[in-house]
Amino acid sequence: MVSTTTPASAPGEDPAPRPKRRTFPADYMLGIVAEYDAAPAGEKGAILRRERLYHSHIIEWRQAREAGALVALADRRTSAVRPKQAAEQAELERLRKKVTRLEKENAKKDAALAVLGKAQRSWLGTALRERGLKHAVDPVVDEAFTGLESELGTTAACRLTGGEAQHDSGLAEVPAAGLELATSRDRESCSPQRVRARSHRAWSPGA
Repeated sequence: MVSTTTPASAPGEDPAPRPKRRTFPADYMLGIVAEYDAAPAGEKGAILRRERLYHSHIIEWRQAREAGALVALADRRTSAVRPKQAAEQAELERLRKKVTRLEKENAKKDAALAVLGKAQRSWLGTALRERGLKHAVDPVVDEAFTGLESELGTTAACRLTGGEAQHDSGLAEVPAAGLELATSRDRESCSPQRVRARSHRAWSPGA
């Protein structure tokens, strides 16, 4: 049995500091193993010298990586942060979808109001009570019906251009031209005879 002795330090001298055991984070070990395995044969030793490692380190860390131990350690370091980040991303996505939905709804409302505003100004004009009534109102109702149908659907367009209801503001009902335009396109949701009769009464000359 061979034993070694350490020479006694001289009086007053500090004993040599004991070397500390190095510790390596899991992500560091994963990175070194990946770099070592990807390096050409002639450069592997340079990596070990640069990091002051031994080949035994690489063997041990590679085995731990294949067993999943290093991945588990690396995930554990960030596990407390990931749920918070996931929750923040989910909330941002929810708010983003809500903003998009509201923007689409506002765009539909603005388009409908713009179309109705044009039609309403024309319906209130005195020119509609003169001899050229149908010729004057056809382009207006055509524009109103087409715009409303593209934004709100056929049923709503028929209703708003005189299909089955009066305007809430108390104005006279829409002229029959709007309904004739709808029925010419097979708008089954409109009621031609009933609205035509109401429109003739409301828009007859001298009314």
